[in-house]
Amino acid sequence: MNENGNWCLIESDPGVFTELITNMGVKGVQAEEIYSLDYDFSSLEHIYGIVFLFKWENGQDSSQPEVSPTDNFQGQDILFINQIVQNACATQALLSILLNSNDLVLGDDLDNFKDFIVHLDPYSRGLALTNSESIRRVHNSFATQQLIVNDNPNDSKNDQNEDLFHFVAYIPSNGGTYKLDGLSQGPVRVHDPKNSGKSRLGWINDAIYDIKKKISSIGDGSDIRFNLMAITKDCRIRYSSRLEQIELDLKNLQVQLEQLSINNENDSSRNLADSIHDNISKLIEEKLVIESKIDNQNRKLQNYSIENARRKHNFVPMIILLIEELARKNLLQQAIDNAKK
Repeated sequence: MNENGNWCLIESDPGVFTELITNMGVKGVQAEEIYSLDYDFSSLEHIYGIVFLFKWENGQDSSQPEVSPTDNFQGQDILFINQIVQNACATQALLSILLNSNDLVLGDDLDNFKDFIVHLDPYSRGLALTNSESIRRVHNSFATQQLIVNDNPNDSKNDQNEDLFHFVAYIPSNGGTYKLDGLSQGPVRVHDPKNSGKSRLGWINDAIYDIKKKISSIGDGSDIRFNLMAITKDCRIRYSSRLEQIELDLKNLQVQLEQLSINNENDSSRNLADSIHDNISKLIEEKLVIESKIDNQNRKLQNYSIENARRKHNFVPMIILLIEELARKNLLQQAIDNAKK
C-alpha cells in the first residue's frame, strides 16, 4: 500500500458528493453547494451536516483540537474516525455526517460498516475505513486519469510546493455543534458566543462562526480558496408528498362542486362554488410550480450524472490518437504554435 493507501483525490463538487452518497447506498440525500457564508440555510430541506474544504498550511498541527471538547462531553455519543491516509478526507468527512445521522437509511454496506466500527477506538475505525474495499471502490470511482505518470521518486519533492486542501465536517449532536476533523484527536465542540441556540438552525450559526475563524486564520485571511457544501434531504421527497396532498385536495373539492351543482340556484351555494373554484385554481397553480421545481431538480441531477461521466471517462487514448494523427499529417507543430499564440 502506498502512502495514500490507494485513495484518490476527490473534487469538492456537489455532483461528486451526491453520487458518492448514492453509490454508498444512502437514499434521499444530496449535497448542495453553499456559495456564501451569508447563505439562507432555511431554504434547504433538513440539513444533516456541513462539509468544509480549506487550504491546509504546512506546519499546521491538526492533531490538536483548536477548542478542547467540553468536560461533560462523552466521545462515544459521536462516531469519530481518525484519518489514516491523506486522500481519504473527502469520503471521511461525508461519512462523519452520514454515520452520525440517526434518521437516515444508510443501506446494507454502511449499516454493516457502522456496526463493525461502533465499538472500536477512533484509530482502529480509521484503519477499518482505509481497508474497506466497498467504500474505497466508490471513492476511487472518481480517480482522475493521468496522461503522464512520473516514476522518478526524486521528483516527489515538487509535490511539497503544491497547496494542500483538507475536508472537515460539522454536525449537530446533543444540543451542540461539533467539528469532526479526522486529523484531530476527537470531536471538537464549536460555539458562536452570539448564538442563542434557540433557532432550529442555530447549530449552523455555530458552524459558520467556526468556519469564518478558520478562513481568517489562513495566511492573511484573504485566501478565498475554500468550499462549503450542505448534506441535505432530497427536496423532491417533500415536493412529491405535497403533490400527493394537492391531488387529494383537488378530488375533494371536485366532489363538493358536484354536490353543489344539484342545488346551485341560491346565493350561498353560488358563493361557495366560487370559493371552491378559487381554491382549485390556487392548488393547480401551486401544483405547476412544484412540478417545475421537481423538473429543475431532475435536470440538475441529470447534469451531475453527465459531468461525473466525463470526470470518470479516460480521454487519454483519444488525446494520444489525436496527437498521432496530427503528427502523421504534419500538422502537430502548427497546432503547437497556434496554442502558444
